[in-house]
Amino acid sequence: PILKTMTTDEPLLQQVVRSKTYEMGLVVLVFLNSAFIGYEVQYHALHGDIMPQREEYEMVFTVLFTTELLLRVCAERKAFFFWAGSDFGWNIFDTVVVSFMLLEILLVHVAADVSAISHFSVLRVVRIMRVTRAFRVIRLLRFFRELRLMISSMMTSVKSLTWTMLVLVTQFYIFGIMLTQGTAYYCFDRGDDCEAPEARQLKALFGSLDSSIMMLLQAMSNGISWGELLKILSPLHISYRFFFLVYIIFAIFAMVNVVTGVFVDGTVQSSKRDRANLIQEELHSKEEYIAAMHTLFNEMDLDSSGNITLEEFKIAIKDERLVAYFHVLGLEIEDVEILFCLLDRDQTGEIDIEEFLIGCMKLKGEAKSLDLAKLSYESEWIIHNLEDVRADLVRLASKVHALPSSGDQQRPPQS
Repeated sequence: PILKTMTTDEPLLQQVVRSKTYEMGLVVLVFLNSAFIGYEVQYHALHGDIMPQREEYEMVFTVLFTTELLLRVCAERKAFFFWAGSDFGWNIFDTVVVSFMLLEILLVHVAADVSAISHFSVLRVVRIMRVTRAFRVIRLLRFFRELRLMISSMMTSVKSLTWTMLVLVTQFYIFGIMLTQGTAYYCFDRGDDCEAPEARQLKALFGSLDSSIMMLLQAMSNGISWGELLKILSPLHISYRFFFLVYIIFAIFAMVNVVTGVFVDGTVQSSKRDRANLIQEELHSKEEYIAAMHTLFNEMDLDSSGNITLEEFKIAIKDERLVAYFHVLGLEIEDVEILFCLLDRDQTGEIDIEEFLIGCMKLKGEAKSLDLAKLSYESEWIIHNLEDVRADLVRLASKVHALPSSGDQQRPPQS
């Protein structure tokens, strides 16, 4: 392979638990368990009885999920319950889910009659909690980029949803009090005339605070046409209908748009901060770049030899389309021969696909801080070593000058 997998010092069990194959197998297991729960509920609803061999299937899933949890605990050890870890919340969730599964098995096997214990309220609650296992698939969606981003965005929008609900409840409460009070005053002033058809309908929909709040919610969410509610409010003073129109304008044209903007902004910000999403974005971008470089290499390799010579490189650069493609990929071509020498790392006069990929990825874009720091370090290292070499040459020259010359050695002694 062109991009070889780097060796790692991680233990074998940790490598297995973090591998893509392991997580894909766990995704399949979670989906199968979710399908089993749905089929069991459907069977019980249609036949009014427990599904045959339900306990055996449940035991199999419990053993598999418990084994998977123990494997991750053994692989991660203390890091599994480290609160600052990125998967701490999911680890606690998995532990709680498996604990509920074990508790259900324990409650079933403690009783002699399974059908009798199924009526216990505790076991019913435990079995209802089984559906939460389906949420485990969310943490395993790192290989399904778009789906994971959607689910992660919905989960991170819970905080915004909470504040939105508070604003909506406040809005419903204020306008609900106005309309309920107006209806109460109307019925009090009319006395027996409040039994007229229009008044009865008004009292039924706005005669209490809870019903008024429900009508306001339906008017905002298109559960009922706000025009019909406006007609029902016609017996009241015109000021109440004015307040109702103010509520509709504020709720539909202001509140909905503001809430939508807040949710969209929160989704964008959460996607930028999400660690797994950033990793997936980077990997996806890298894969697309490598695929584009493969295509470019094949077009430049005119003789399909698997190597690009300087002549082939010069011919390819004459094609404006390839030059533009280089520019799109973040590579600027100013000197063909210098670029070829930079890509030809082993200086053989030919560029293979691995040299081409590694060289282009290094030359892509502008120089980064790391590149400048590396260049500065190498320059300092060269200067330091040159000073050492200079010092050694000075010492060597002084020693050479100190040696007697050959003429002095061959000159005979004078009488």
